[in-house]
Amino acid sequence: MSSALFALSLNPRLQIMEGRIIVAIDVGTYKIVTVIAKVVESVISVLGVSEVKSQGIRKGQVVDIEEAVHAINSSLESAERMAGYSASHVIVSLGGSQISCQNSRGVVAVATPNGEITESDLQRVIDAAKAISIPSTRDIIHVLPRNYIVDGQEGIKDPVGMSGTRLEVDTHIVTANTVSLRNLEKAFSEVGVDVDSFAFSGYASSLSVLSDTETKGPSTSSAQLHAPSSLAQMRTEYNSAALDAESPDAASAVEAQCHPQLLSCPSPTTAPPSSSLP
Repeated sequence: MSSALFALSLNPRLQIMEGRIIVAIDVGTYKIVTVIAKVVESVISVLGVSEVKSQGIRKGQVVDIEEAVHAINSSLESAERMAGYSASHVIVSLGGSQISCQNSRGVVAVATPNGEITESDLQRVIDAAKAISIPSTRDIIHVLPRNYIVDGQEGIKDPVGMSGTRLEVDTHIVTANTVSLRNLEKAFSEVGVDVDSFAFSGYASSLSVLSDTETKGPSTSSAQLHAPSSLAQMRTEYNSAALDAESPDAASAVEAQCHPQLLSCPSPTTAPPSSSLP
């Protein structure tokens, strides 16, 4: 999971982060993993890594802050000794039932007089998509563009440089429980480091494991479960173009994890004849 977190935290802006040392910590129910790495010529060079048994954390939430602080500190110190580096800022990966997802659309008018879409327009339309009503108990941790629309033309991956008057974006928004985030921040503060950002571990994993081939187009996975009294088919569809965290399709793998679709489960009277089953 730590390698997945690095894929998420470093991949979009490797050149901007050139020379920086990144500290990523994955907090899970069974283990806490810390990785310290440096970006050298757009390549991630791992300096230190540590894995310890998790304590005080269950499903991404702190249940005993003293035990959590002890486990986090143990993992971080081991990685620091290996890397010869003292961390002050970290990126934290988390998951569990506290994570929630929803779709949102943002709409803005193109700002330039000649109608050419700029990076500023992209940021404004994503900010517009973020302006949704969510409970005060939740914080947004990711806003993932899925698809851009220019003057009604859909399916646009990158509208920068195109001409138009109206820009829209379909996004997938990932939120986490505010109290859980604050408790994690407090635990890391007691360890002596600041949390720069949080990452959904499922999203980070998708960035880490998808191959170049899988990022070129949509794919479908289908599994059939056979039982004496039922035939269940679970079908998960996703567009796997997600290695680039700023890709318009980057949200698809996350949505597949948040919203798997359980399709028809017919009764024995409506199930197909046994001869038609695989």
